[in-house]
Amino acid sequence: MVSYVNMSLMTLGEKNLWQACIRQHIQDLFLPETNTKNRKLKKDAYEFLFTNNSTYNVICCYAGYNPNRLRINIQRLYQEKMIKKESLIRKVFKNYAA
Repeated sequence: MVSYVNMSLMTLGEKNLWQACIRQHIQDLFLPETNTKNRKLKKDAYEFLFTNNSTYNVICCYAGYNPNRLRINIQRLYQEKMIKKESLIRKVFKNYAA
């Protein structure tokens, strides 16, 4: 069970630790799927960042982030990345079309 703490009692170091946790999940979300380890990290990051779970909300609060605003920004970046990836794939296959 996750417990809430008084945010004013958290040290700067604790806040930085939670921010680093979120940054790592965001970095993992954008890993190339070149091996099994990366695919697992990417899947775990996606589930953490995009499913409704209390742990995500608590960690965002500990880090000093608004959970909803952060999720919206991450979703926007993720969608832009997927659009670029799809565009590159179409471009590659267009060059090889018969």
